[in-house]
Amino acid sequence: MRRGRLDSIWPRAFVPCAAVPAAAAAPLGAAAHACRGAVLAAALALVAIPTFAQPLPAVAQLPADSLPPSTVEPNAGGHTRALMIVRLEFTGLGRTPVARAERAAGLAVPVPASPEAIGAAAERLRESRLFRSVEVHTRPGEQPGDVVLVFDVRENQPHLCFGLGYEDYSSWYLIPVQLNADNLTGRGEGLTLGARLGYRVAGVELALRRPGRALALDYWELRLRAESLDRIYFLDSTETRHHLDRGGLELRVGRRLSRSLALEGWAGIENTRVDSNATVHTERAALGRERGDEVPFAALPPQIQRDVRERAQGRLALALGYDRRAGAGLETRGAWARL
Repeated sequence: MRRGRLDSIWPRAFVPCAAVPAAAAAPLGAAAHACRGAVLAAALALVAIPTFAQPLPAVAQLPADSLPPSTVEPNAGGHTRALMIVRLEFTGLGRTPVARAERAAGLAVPVPASPEAIGAAAERLRESRLFRSVEVHTRPGEQPGDVVLVFDVRENQPHLCFGLGYEDYSSWYLIPVQLNADNLTGRGEGLTLGARLGYRVAGVELALRRPGRALALDYWELRLRAESLDRIYFLDSTETRHHLDRGGLELRVGRRLSRSLALEGWAGIENTRVDSNATVHTERAALGRERGDEVPFAALPPQIQRDVRERAQGRLALALGYDRRAGAGLETRGAWARL
């Protein structure tokens, strides 16, 4: 509040003693003295109550353990300002460049220090697939009202996974080991090398995934696959096993539509080689057939004979993906679907 005369802060309508004629001042000395005392007391009372020329800006309340006690800071002139995030800091970075982590956070500082802005930045970091976990806290900056936002992160580390799955015609299969080496260069790429073994299938697959500069749902992915399969069908009331080998190359591209939705497309080529002969899969003693006996090409059904050749085929596909996963590796959480 500016300093000045006491009567300057008192509404003039409330100082009628100033309008008393001089001739009447002597008879009313006691009353005038009382009036001046009342004015002085009221003025001092007003001095003790802070007043502002304009209302304070609305600032969202922040968690007590996240930001300094107050969301506004008075400056030297007595005015107030909202707390502002002026810098981002990261602890735990090893391979990931600071510039990439800042892009993934998506905060263009300075920005008001609101819970919404802080929570959204932490969530974007979790969704970037760069880190296994992300925690956030703040500390005061160098100037009054400045806030430094600090992210405590844990980068992805190479790890092993195991799994179980089911596929039409191939039945159940086991993934005995899968090596995931994510973010090896600090640019968020994912490298997966895995094997699967099952009742009718055995193979290996290598996948390299490279996300966009800031968004994990913008990506390209290259897949290589080689496997052997057994197809089971009945021939003359006998279960017959036909072996085939196949391998392929596939390129996938994803484009983010929203926070959770992405449009995905892929193109691939697959080469398949089918054995010319089949074998008996289940022993039939009544027909004189034992497990492993060869079934020559001439005894195969016509529709099977047409497929006994080496062939290559191309594939194009388009899908809508839903992905709300966060974190990476064994700490990945969330839902994923593709239509």
